[in-house]
Amino acid sequence: MAPLDEHAVATVFSTQVKSHDEKIILVEAGGFTPMRWFLEHAADGERDDVDMKPSKKRRKKSHENDASIDRHVHDHHDHAENEIPIHRVRLDLHFPETLSTRPANAKSLLEDVEFDDRLEVAVVPYGISEDSAGTRLRLTTPKDRDAVLFVDLDHIPSEARDAIRQIALPGQLKTAFAKQRATENPATKIKCTLKRSVGQLFTAVRLEAAVMWRSGISAFPAGMPVGKARVYEDYEFLAQAYPDKEREKEDHNASWSPADFYESVHVPSKSLQTEGLCDEVLDSELYPFQRRAVAWMLRREGVEKIDQGLAGISKSQMLKERLSFYEPVEDLSGQLCFVNYLQGILSRELPADGKVLSGGLLAEEMGLGKTVELMALIALHRRPEAPSGQVRDDHSETCVTPSKATLIITPNSILEQWRSELRRHAPALKFHLYKGIPRGLNAEESQDDIIKELAEDYDVVLATYNTLAQELHFAEDPPERSRRHERKYARKRSPLVQIQWWRVCLDEAQMVESGVTAAARVACRLPRLNSWAVSGTPLRKNVQDLHGLLIFLRYSPLNESPKLWNHLITNHRHLFKKIFGEIALRHTKSHIREELRLPPQKRVVLTVPFSAVEQQHYTTLFDEMCEDVGLNSDGSPKVEDWDPTDPGTVEMMRTWLARLRQTCLHPQVGGRNRKALGRGQGPLRTVSEVLEVMIDQNETNIRVEERAVLNAQLQRAHVLGNDGKDDHRSEKALEIYQNAMRCSAELVQEARDRLANAKTMLAAKGESTAESDDEESSESVRVLGRLRNNLRTALQLEHICTFFAATATFQIKSNEALTKAESQEFKDLEDQETVLYDRAKMLRKEILIDNSRKAETLMHKIEDLKEKGKMTKMPPIKDLNLAGIEGRRIVEKADELFDIIREQSNVICEWRGKMAEFLIKPLVDEDEGVETTGEEYEESTKLQDELYVYFDAVKAMQADLNTFITGEDAPLIDHEVKTLIRDARWFLDPKINTEGMVVHAPELQLKLLGKRNDFRAHKDRVGSIRGLIQEARLLE
Repeated sequence: MAPLDEHAVATVFSTQVKSHDEKIILVEAGGFTPMRWFLEHAADGERDDVDMKPSKKRRKKSHENDASIDRHVHDHHDHAENEIPIHRVRLDLHFPETLSTRPANAKSLLEDVEFDDRLEVAVVPYGISEDSAGTRLRLTTPKDRDAVLFVDLDHIPSEARDAIRQIALPGQLKTAFAKQRATENPATKIKCTLKRSVGQLFTAVRLEAAVMWRSGISAFPAGMPVGKARVYEDYEFLAQAYPDKEREKEDHNASWSPADFYESVHVPSKSLQTEGLCDEVLDSELYPFQRRAVAWMLRREGVEKIDQGLAGISKSQMLKERLSFYEPVEDLSGQLCFVNYLQGILSRELPADGKVLSGGLLAEEMGLGKTVELMALIALHRRPEAPSGQVRDDHSETCVTPSKATLIITPNSILEQWRSELRRHAPALKFHLYKGIPRGLNAEESQDDIIKELAEDYDVVLATYNTLAQELHFAEDPPERSRRHERKYARKRSPLVQIQWWRVCLDEAQMVESGVTAAARVACRLPRLNSWAVSGTPLRKNVQDLHGLLIFLRYSPLNESPKLWNHLITNHRHLFKKIFGEIALRHTKSHIREELRLPPQKRVVLTVPFSAVEQQHYTTLFDEMCEDVGLNSDGSPKVEDWDPTDPGTVEMMRTWLARLRQTCLHPQVGGRNRKALGRGQGPLRTVSEVLEVMIDQNETNIRVEERAVLNAQLQRAHVLGNDGKDDHRSEKALEIYQNAMRCSAELVQEARDRLANAKTMLAAKGESTAESDDEESSESVRVLGRLRNNLRTALQLEHICTFFAATATFQIKSNEALTKAESQEFKDLEDQETVLYDRAKMLRKEILIDNSRKAETLMHKIEDLKEKGKMTKMPPIKDLNLAGIEGRRIVEKADELFDIIREQSNVICEWRGKMAEFLIKPLVDEDEGVETTGEEYEESTKLQDELYVYFDAVKAMQADLNTFITGEDAPLIDHEVKTLIRDARWFLDPKINTEGMVVHAPELQLKLLGKRNDFRAHKDRVGSIRGLIQEARLLE
């Protein structure tokens, strides 16, 4: 398609003018008379808008509303040359002298009449309808509530009719909609006018509607697209006028894969002549494909090889060779303009900045010599004589020191390889390892020396990504903050960002793929003239990884916005291919196989069999893998609908394959294996040590399964014991409980024996057997800790069995249908019940002995502090003594504030003492001489609830005390108090369902927090001590 340009002639039958609501006839139906009245009325209205001065009452409103609307509607009115017509429809309305006059044709009409632009008025078509008799147009002016012109005319060609509907009927020409349209459609301006004709034979009026594009303005309101599904009307206008034919060839619904990138990269032609290109440059001879790569890299930097050396390529020539997002097109008037489909821009002229990327992406397949190619580039294309003094870096807008050196950023792991390769292949290149910002007393002087040294003395400077990451805060400018005093010491700056490097190369550039890591942020800020990203695997996940590389390379405009990048890969796949076909180069071994002169490969296979331990470990992991992926050990699926292509299954199989490969080397190789065998970052275990760990893990698994079996038995006993329909339910449950109790006793004895044996062995070696909470304790201490935990778990299980057995015995004894009161059987059951409860009590003591000791130690400390009066006391507050009238006002205010603080301090001390009383209460089951009543648990729970309430109240009061002193509010504490009071009130309200709500002592909570709120209410009136200090200072 092309820009829409329709022209038609239609004979007018009659015209009529009505009021805005179409209820009052302003001009009766007739021929040209109603049209003339409407044209004059519209012209008078435009003159009124220009000439009329608003009254004082209207002036402010006019400025605030009409001026802003007028700014959007008539933007560039005086600069029509900056408006590009892309769609237009012209309808010439012919007024015949009589009804019998023959209709005028387009040719004769245009030969006779001329349309005077001075006689045109702006109109708004808001209705076009058609029936068997003809077509009816409804027109009005842009003013609100203005007259409506009805035009009845002959049938209009469908093309012209549809064009009018498409361009002018959206109703956005009205003044009321002008501001909204200018915001949502910043690039286009819809213009619709009526023009009076000047002719001898015909009387005609031209209705013309056009879409004008503001030159250089994007179709996207935010300057870039937002969201995939949103439709932009301006962009639709642009695409209709100038369809992107290359884009239409692509399937934009297809998913991306790494192959899309690798198929797009540039591969130099084998016919390219490069003989003698790198002769006597390196101490190694390059392969033909490597020389072609170096020639391509030279051209990317703006030079080419000639007989006498290197010659520069003009900027205009480079711009012609590089991809331009702007394509030349013609507007409706035949004038040249340029369209940018990616950014949705139509412009009269090309952008003046003319940025040219100097550098690119070297993505050679691994093993094809990226390092050697880069060294050849460094040796061949050195910086011409660097300017003296400092130069301005356009990107950072700072003054920097020019350098002849190439900065190479590399991972730590291959730093030594770079140094070795430079010594071997390019000994003539002087290189230096940059280790970071100098530190010490003379750091400022030494930093200046380092900048001068790096700029003048070396050809290559090496640095690591870790070094870059450490200098992030010295590379970026800190945010502007208001300061009371000027900074005393100058902020350090990284030397790397104070030098304009001749060339910056990122080796293993995929490490900056996100563009947001510390190293990536510093790398993007490095001043340089040439940029190279070097990586054999630039994609690790998907095409999103490439955006970080474009940010580093400063590939405009894609480096400026992630949204624009997403727009490219979503809607402009063809541009993606063009971009990386220009800036990226990659050879594969299969492509240059005939150029490689490698010695014949000799393969020797040595089979190393597993040891018995390794074989057992591998077999175990293999069985786990089969279980996870849904296979039997022979590889057959466990279910018929098993899908090997399921993404979850494929990912799991990949994970297991990597782990099994690692296990072939050593049972502890790989993160999962090291974690499974419990060594962490320590050295690898020997096979015998691995065997011990495997035995311990298997024993642990056995104990876990034994406990699981006993828990299942207890669950079964619980079910039987709660069967209300069975009178013998307690007897059946007791039998299971007793059997589980015997088994758990055996587990406890085994755990005791293992712990005792381990202590004996450690004591014989002279090692400590005491408990330790130190995370870095020895292996023997950790083993003892694990054995103690096993014993504690077994004791807990035996305690459960014993307690429920006692409970079942009590139920049998209490059931008169099973046991007669005061019978011998009753007494036996009572004795058995007592023994079981006593046994459960002893087990409970043994389980909690460690916790009890720790609790009692803390209780004794609190009790000792309380008895000796050593509890923390609030410091006394002295009254102020200031002279003068103003001083007296501050003293009175301080007296009231200090009284509140003293009362608050007394309450805090009182509540804290109450908490101490709760904390030193004796533990249940500890005193053998105290008779238990069965209500100990309930009383303990009640005290614990009250302790929680006092803790919350004291915490809130302490925060309020800090507020009275410093004036700093504690909104989080205020919110917590409001929530606690609300929950307590709800809990006490019988009308509110509080199921699942946990509220501690609601009555006490309301009482204490209410008292806290009474103190808090004085805050706004009395202020704070800090505020009083500031007022007192003002008196001085």
